[in-house]
Amino acid sequence: MVAVWEENCARNYAPWNGRTKARGMEFGTTPMPIGKEAIFLSGKLFDTACWTKLPAHANRTVCYVSFLAEVPKTWRALAT
Repeated sequence: MVAVWEENCARNYAPWNGRTKARGMEFGTTPMPIGKEAIFLSGKLFDTACWTKLPAHANRTVCYVSFLAEVPKTWRALAT
């Protein structure tokens, strides 16, 4: 899963100290920044399991696909 996160001067504690503006993309195994128990109870998202278990010393290969596209400066909305 990919999560897009943002910090916009909202956290007043270190290391941000209310001054940080940042945006990032996080590649991981869960679709939401919630605890393990909530993930276990959530079931599927878009027909995809949100969690899995692997036995000790097991391996699993996961493929991610991404794309990059230029957004025109005149773009204002997304229509369906």
